[in-house]
Amino acid sequence: MKHIILSLNAGYSLHSLMQSNPNLSAQFELLGIDCKREVAVADRNQLITQISQSVKNNRLILILDNEPQIRAREILAQGFNKPLHQDAKALQNISEYFTRAGRMADQEFLKDAMIPKDAVALSEAGCPFAGFAMFYPTCCIALVPGTGATALRLIVNHLYPLLLKNLYPGAVMTDVPIREECVQDVQEYLERVKRRNPDFLPMLGGTSARPVLRLIAVKESRSQSAQCCNSFLEDLVSECGNVTTISGVGMKGIQAVEKNRKKINETLDFTNSRQFAASSKVNPTPAVLASTNFPKGSSSSLYLLDDDIDLDDDILNDIEYEDDEDLQEVSKSYHPKKAKKKQNNKRSKQQQWADDDVVAEKRSPIITLLLIVFIVVFLGSVGYLGQYYWKSAQNRTAYQSLRDVYNQTTLIAPQGYPKGYDKDFAALWELNNDTVGWISIEGTDLDYPVVQTTDNTKYYRTNFEGEYSEHAVPFVDAQADLKKPSENLIIYGHNIRTDGQMFNILKGYTKLDFYQQHPVIDFNSVYHKGKYKIISVFYTNTLSDHGKIFPYHEFINAQSNQETQNYIDDVLVRSIINTGVDVLPSDELLTLSTCTYEFKDARYVVVARKVRKGENDSVDTSKAQMNPNPLYPDVWYQLFGGTRPDESQLKANLPH
Repeated sequence: MKHIILSLNAGYSLHSLMQSNPNLSAQFELLGIDCKREVAVADRNQLITQISQSVKNNRLILILDNEPQIRAREILAQGFNKPLHQDAKALQNISEYFTRAGRMADQEFLKDAMIPKDAVALSEAGCPFAGFAMFYPTCCIALVPGTGATALRLIVNHLYPLLLKNLYPGAVMTDVPIREECVQDVQEYLERVKRRNPDFLPMLGGTSARPVLRLIAVKESRSQSAQCCNSFLEDLVSECGNVTTISGVGMKGIQAVEKNRKKINETLDFTNSRQFAASSKVNPTPAVLASTNFPKGSSSSLYLLDDDIDLDDDILNDIEYEDDEDLQEVSKSYHPKKAKKKQNNKRSKQQQWADDDVVAEKRSPIITLLLIVFIVVFLGSVGYLGQYYWKSAQNRTAYQSLRDVYNQTTLIAPQGYPKGYDKDFAALWELNNDTVGWISIEGTDLDYPVVQTTDNTKYYRTNFEGEYSEHAVPFVDAQADLKKPSENLIIYGHNIRTDGQMFNILKGYTKLDFYQQHPVIDFNSVYHKGKYKIISVFYTNTLSDHGKIFPYHEFINAQSNQETQNYIDDVLVRSIINTGVDVLPSDELLTLSTCTYEFKDARYVVVARKVRKGENDSVDTSKAQMNPNPLYPDVWYQLFGGTRPDESQLKANLPH
């Protein structure tokens, strides 16, 4: 299987994890997956480039995501035009993890329950993260979050069965319990036959008290795979005797296992390093299974990859198994006088498999037509994705070039250059006469020119060059006076979640450590240079249905110091971070506004005050802390819980 593994600051090597457990490697090698092919990805731009280059030529793209700032799941959702939605099972599993830990799940963690539409969640009980897999006719794109142990569980327990089911519809995977005293005989037999079939993998694992034989066959049809497993079991019992805890396996093969399987709603952990093979006298080989357990009260568990098995729910996890009780239960259901009848049933079952293949052949024209339709849809999605990523990269390059223009030294202003404008902006002004400033935050990618016109809608979807663009360009509110300046300068910018450009970087301020690393905003206008210390970061609503609207966007030119103080109080009580930066009504304010997606038409706002004349621009962030009780819009409490605090009391507690 042609594939690529993208590592987003994973902090571990999937290849190394696999190598420490040869049994895991064997299962992936059966599908032609070589975990050594890992590509490190450092930022959104690299991720977008890698996906656009890989999606056409690989059957599997596996993304190991341990870098929240890149927002890989949002990039995939946007790129493949599959909006994110909250998966109920993933949400339940993540909530269970926090319940066990005696903690409440915060909103950042609950975002990990969001998966693209039509994707399959990769989640299990008690796991703090959820990944997902998107299947197309010729490709699977899978995202697995978390660090080594968590990611490995999701890959082995959930992604691998899904790859078998969706990419190899003829595959069969079955688990057969083995008698403890027969383990050595089975191991020796596996050593002798391990290379006899390249599409078949027998593996011995489990624990010393509960050994299990797993058989995986990857043939063109399900009947061929089942027959392969059946023949192996019959040969095994013929040479080594009745090595299983299931009566009749020698005569009935895979059907005896299938008869006793039961649906189990738990997860089998194949990643336990204390695997049975590690203590064996036989060296671990691709013919040895990873650590596995099987269910209490069930003599076996068969996982045929067909419609009657939900692979998200029906994989086992560390369950007690009572061999003697299960053997007695099986014995009750087996009687020698019924052998002939069962043999006929076996022939009937084999004939049914053959009939299924004939029916499949008759349906092949329809399947071919559907496949063509799916491929056309897929190629259309790929084309859209490639175009989107190309535009994203083009936008990034364009603004990097504008930074070079801004850095140019201009000695003589061009003809028509407005009187009073700083000559630093002359080169940019020649390109666009609406240029009024440059905004940046040191150590981040927020580094853009700023424009202003008398119409706030002009640059809503227009870039610096005057062309249509979803990224657009940051612009100052039309009512603001940069020369005076106004008491509050408002700059609007888009939140481009899929590639982290424009004002999306501001969402980093939902984390205390990000604020502590970037507490100051640089905004140089054509009239004034300035640095601004952040005083507030908050969410607000624009729809009256979501509660009382805070009209932050209307505060630009204050009529009095008291009006300014009221605005300062309003933004401080809403701030999700208590920055500790003092602010006075006489300070010049800067407000950065962008859209956000926690609820419909939400806004995310960062407010800062200008460094005063003679004041040091450094900020002591050691005392900054997350606000335990900020004032959110009413809709926030409806969606995420909590109780709205008393606004007047919050303001009374502010330091003045």
